Amino acid sequence: MAELTRTACLKLNPTPEQAGRLQETMQLYCNALNHISYIAHGMDNCSNYVRLHRATYKDVRVRFNLPSQITISAERQVASAYASMRSNRNGKGLAIFGFKGGVMLQGGKRGRDFRLISQKNLVSISTTRGRQKVAFICGEQQTQYFSWVAASATLCKRKGIFYLHVVFKSETEQLPVEQVQSIIGVDLGMNYLATAIGPDGHTVFIGGGKVKQRKRHYRRVRKSLQQKGTKGAKRALKRLSGKEAHFQRDVNHVASKRIVNFASQYPNPVIVLEDLTGIRENAKHRKTQRADFHSWAFHQLQGFITYKAFRFPVVKVDPRNTSKTCSRCGAIGKRDKHNFTCACGFYDHADRNASRNIALRFVVRRQVELDDDGLQSTNPKIPGIEAKAGFSRIEAEPRDKLTASSRQ
Repeated sequence: MAELTRTACLKLNPTPEQAGRLQETMQLYCNALNHISYIAHGMDNCSNYVRLHRATYKDVRVRFNLPSQITISAERQVASAYASMRSNRNGKGLAIFGFKGGVMLQGGKRGRDFRLISQKNLVSISTTRGRQKVAFICGEQQTQYFSWVAASATLCKRKGIFYLHVVFKSETEQLPVEQVQSIIGVDLGMNYLATAIGPDGHTVFIGGGKVKQRKRHYRRVRKSLQQKGTKGAKRALKRLSGKEAHFQRDVNHVASKRIVNFASQYPNPVIVLEDLTGIRENAKHRKTQRADFHSWAFHQLQGFITYKAFRFPVVKVDPRNTSKTCSRCGAIGKRDKHNFTCACGFYDHADRNASRNIALRFVVRRQVELDDDGLQSTNPKIPGIEAKAGFSRIEAEPRDKLTASSRQ
């Protein structure tokens, strides 16, 4: 069984009295977060929820008058934030984490902090002044998930309007890895956000040139406004805030959907990605490339692919030398921007060659696991790794076609 997670945004329509109580709850919750964060920082950047709970629970309940469950949610949120900071910065240079924004609410079957009353388009929300039944507005895109379990939600406010971002969860059957028939290798990059290849050699290229241009544009605008430092420049920076993240998120949603739809064309597919954990610390780049590399949202794209491909598995393999290895003979070749050449005479689009190597590494790993378990492999041990992967023999494209395909 695979657990599905979807987030639906509900627009709240509270009365003036309810709006005041929601605003009060949000403000007190934010104050409680920063208070707990100050204490956690004084406890050597504590990321242990149990320690934080013992040190802050009673004080926070009295000081901010928050319900017990919301107080616990605040403690967990602070502990999670410091754990994330420790992971990203290796425990060095941790400052006090500041919070602003919404209220984390726990739902579930019992509806601890909130409960949807979908028949009447109402949501019951716990506030500092008791439960409030607030009306909401939504469309068919949101109502399709009302039969799922509303696990959690975030109450937030944008431009004077209250929203409730509800996380719905459900379970569904997923194809076991042992029963896959088609292997889809996906190579991620910056010039090409993703390159996916199927077992028949058909390849999908998703270009990233417009993304790089847009990101560089935002960096230039921010730098210019920051240098000015005027009140008008600060207002412009505030308007610009979040636009780049929203643009990148939309691009990754579109790219992940294309990859999943491409994989769905094949019987019983598995999507094979690269395990890029720690690549920011280990990879070396020129100074001019650092900004592009560190703003590369590969983790978000992989996450979108994983949760959209809920009916078939998504696995990760070692990415080492996938862009340098020849997918025909296995030797280290030469890559010149988008062109890959090998001493054996093979040449291909570099990202296409890398995506084939990623797919083949999954086949090799599965073959080793089956041999170690003493099981008979579903793929016969015949010469040529391409036959094991289910790949048809793919000859390199002519150079004129190769150049044309790289522009797609």
